[in-house]
Amino acid sequence: MKAVQNQFNLHVKLMEECAEVIHASSKALKRGLHGVEKYNLSEECGDVLACIEMLEARGLLDIHSVYRKKHLTISKYDSIFNEQGTQ
Repeated sequence: MKAVQNQFNLHVKLMEECAEVIHASSKALKRGLHGVEKYNLSEECGDVLACIEMLEARGLLDIHSVYRKKHLTISKYDSIFNEQGTQ
């Protein structure tokens, strides 16, 4: 039962960290992506990456699927965002 509770808590932590990325990204859009806003967004993204690694280490994610999807998403959006002048 403890393992199930730990899995639940890790999923909740991932959700919380994703929400914090949304919040930090929103602030960066409002105030500009420099200084403290860039640092905060970077920190929150690091927290999400840590949760992803913990999920994978516990067998709760298929990391190969994660990386496959990551590469597909980059292929899909990279040229679109570069064409619009965003980096």
